[in-house]
Amino acid sequence: MSDSLRTLGSAGPRFRRRRKHLGVTLGKLFLYLGIALLLWAFWVTRDSYRMADLIPGEQAYNVYVRNILEKRETLLRSEVWSLLPQSAMLADFSELDADGLGAPDWVLNNLLHDVCQLSGNDLESFSDVLFATRMSRIGTLLERVYDRFSPAERDYAGGLNMRYLPGENLYYAVRGRILLVSRSRDTLIKSLTLQPETAMGEAEFQRAIEEMGVEDIHAHFQLETDTPLGAYLESLRIALMIEDDSAWMGCRLTLSPAFQQQMAPLLEGLQPAQLHEPPPGAITASLNFNRPVDALWTDLHRAFAAEGEEGDGLSAWIAGWQQGVDEEEELPLNQMLSLVFAQVAPEFTLTLVGIDSNEMFPVPEFLLLATPISEAIATLLAGLPEEAETVNPATWTSTPRRSAQTGLVYVPMIGGPAIEPALGIWQDKLLFSTSHRLAGEFMLQQLATPAPVSSPANIYLQINPTLLMNDLFDTGLLLAEIGAIRDHTESSYEDSWDHYLDQADQVEEIAALLAYLNGEVQLDIKLNMAVETP
Repeated sequence: MSDSLRTLGSAGPRFRRRRKHLGVTLGKLFLYLGIALLLWAFWVTRDSYRMADLIPGEQAYNVYVRNILEKRETLLRSEVWSLLPQSAMLADFSELDADGLGAPDWVLNNLLHDVCQLSGNDLESFSDVLFATRMSRIGTLLERVYDRFSPAERDYAGGLNMRYLPGENLYYAVRGRILLVSRSRDTLIKSLTLQPETAMGEAEFQRAIEEMGVEDIHAHFQLETDTPLGAYLESLRIALMIEDDSAWMGCRLTLSPAFQQQMAPLLEGLQPAQLHEPPPGAITASLNFNRPVDALWTDLHRAFAAEGEEGDGLSAWIAGWQQGVDEEEELPLNQMLSLVFAQVAPEFTLTLVGIDSNEMFPVPEFLLLATPISEAIATLLAGLPEEAETVNPATWTSTPRRSAQTGLVYVPMIGGPAIEPALGIWQDKLLFSTSHRLAGEFMLQQLATPAPVSSPANIYLQINPTLLMNDLFDTGLLLAEIGAIRDHTESSYEDSWDHYLDQADQVEEIAALLAYLNGEVQLDIKLNMAVETP
């Protein structure tokens, strides 16, 4: 009996040892499986392809978008979208909420990782757009899971292993961590079968990324000569950045050789210069083309003259005004303008102050300021006879006369003072205006010394949308009151402008800088939304 007890007693420990040994074996098995799974995941998500090797090199356009999901909240908050027409496709962008892109944010952040690139050759319908992005490791695994359970149809295409989404009419393929998408099957096949010499290449791709800087979108367009813009531009680069209450766009336009040759009279010796803020108005501009106004006019005429014609100066252009005028006339307007504008510095400002609605018809009022380079201008203007000394002939003449009240030299016109050109010396500037009334009012102003513009350029342009749209509205209202606008009464005209006036009030200003250097035009445009005061 004791032997039986000893035998029974020894069976328990041996059973427990077998269970313990089995538990250790299973634990190791799971450990090995986990390691194998990690190694498999690491292998299938390796970055084995470069995006630049899957993008064709000779494309009409290349667009780069960086961290678009990180910027999405800023883009959604931006007031800029309110300025888009209601029918515009981009106006719907502001309607997107957190789930508006059809997938959770963490999934999209892993699929659309870092830089996304779009390219193609069709600039009319964009039927061959190729979308490329580098997924994260997790995004690559998610795509493999999606591939197992999605309705995508397999399109082997001779071993290329593509996928087709019938509902979206999209083809896509994955190479390493690179995701390629296109609506065109041929475009995707071309991308997957590129040879190294026909691909974009890593050097070109990295150069584009460096040029992009901190911008949200960077695009490069290569234009053919047989396209509408190709006659003037060889290439076009655009960068875009959108913030909460502003938007900025930068353009770099490379002029075509033929257009450079045509514009050679104007472009010769042209380079950016330091500009200054112009006087306020609805539209204001500061310009410097490295030559006096009279020479600028001549070069513009030569650049746009028909073949065989020669460009003429300002005095020759307005010489037709003097046909039939008495030769004994002291100083015709054309001669005076030619003498004056030939003796001013290259920089000048031009301002559309507004539209005078009190004339016989609405008249825009312009104001030009330039810096004299000779005291001969002041001497010339001071030597002209005063209006009281001028004999009024039986017929109208363009003989300038000096106003004893304002000191301005002007030319009388049939109508009111808003259509009488006038000029004079204001502070240290030469003032010229299309309106005698406006020039007289400006002579009494004391403006601060104009501040320099931030960057050297040839043109600095400012637009005050509120002032401009209100002037245009008032002008149109006068025409509507007399029935001069077809299909509009005064009431219907006012209603049709409500939306545009409201939009104009939302914008504080639009500013642009344009500079030319060595065959390239640099254009920067900044839009600032109006900030509401509490």
